Amino acid sequence: MKAPMIAAGSWLLLPEALIRDRVGPDSQRFSHKAGRRPVVAAGDSVMGLVGFPRTTASPLNAEAACRYERHHHRRAYPGCCIDQDGWVVNYRVGIEPEALASHRVRCQEPDNTGLAEQVGRWMEKRP
Repeated sequence: MKAPMIAAGSWLLLPEALIRDRVGPDSQRFSHKAGRRPVVAAGDSVMGLVGFPRTTASPLNAEAACRYERHHHRRAYPGCCIDQDGWVVNYRVGIEPEALASHRVRCQEPDNTGLAEQVGRWMEKRP
């Protein structure tokens, strides 16, 4: 099976079990989801492909997150999973390689939202 094209700004909807190596502020906790979580791909680092998760719950530390509006591009990306306002959290997660082979890109981050610049700053601050 051909792996999907994953680029910075790709949104994936991944099962919690395929998100690994959580490295980030100890104060951030996510609900124990049995389902899937949207993750925006940020790029590569020493831990492989890195992403930042999205949550609809208010983060414990709002300074370690950025407010994020739902996407309005359902027509261009029918599989888009960003259908509620929420937060993208400065909480790096490594993404298991098998997730990339078996889960398709749901959508691409729209231009001019500021998210690409924000996760770029988060990527620069940590290894």
